[in-house]
Amino acid sequence: MGLTPDGTARVDSKPLAELRTVDAAHWFVPGAGSVRGAEESAYVFRGVATGRRSSPEGYRAEDFRIPTLREVLERFLHVCLNIDIKGTAPETRPYEATLAGLLREYGRSDDVIVASFVDEALEAFKRLAPEVSTAAGRGQAEALWRGTFGQAEYDGAADRHHVVQVPITFSGRQVVSASFVEQAHAAGLAVHVWTVEDRPAMEWLLDLDVDGIITSRPSLLEEVLRERRIV
Repeated sequence: MGLTPDGTARVDSKPLAELRTVDAAHWFVPGAGSVRGAEESAYVFRGVATGRRSSPEGYRAEDFRIPTLREVLERFLHVCLNIDIKGTAPETRPYEATLAGLLREYGRSDDVIVASFVDEALEAFKRLAPEVSTAAGRGQAEALWRGTFGQAEYDGAADRHHVVQVPITFSGRQVVSASFVEQAHAAGLAVHVWTVEDRPAMEWLLDLDVDGIITSRPSLLEEVLRERRIV
């Protein structure tokens, strides 16, 4: 499981009430996303959640705290969401069934993508909520990269999943390339690339015809897309 925003503890080691006190804007720098090591003055929202700093006009302290998924689903009714299952048993208490039930409760099936680094968690979720769009698992993404996607052990993956989500490089090896994108598209999978934080990389990926870019700098990505008249 991931760390709390201030990096002090695992999320699954804390009760919700305590997580609610954590400053979710601790490392946030406007226009740059999550940044560590910047000048203190760059963290203009740091301390708002805890009351150490006054809320900016138009905001509340609650806006800078960790929301529950239910709150996100209720507030962003018409926003497409990408949800990452961070862990499952035996590392932590599994929550695939809870997630599946919550998405079904809100009717979120065709505007949500569920992904995970843990293939077992993803497969468990897919069995519980086959109607929800999912990203191909890590093993299937690797098979696609190796050019072995579609062999017996991965047959039907494109029928069960709608997207593959990968980094540009992994462990020093190039993952995303023109041939990778072409093969994914031929298999019926969209390609989403994470985590892309600079303009040259965004431009290059758009030239490759990727379908999605995951970034903590959405304003920069929007600027690039508008320049290209994509949005």
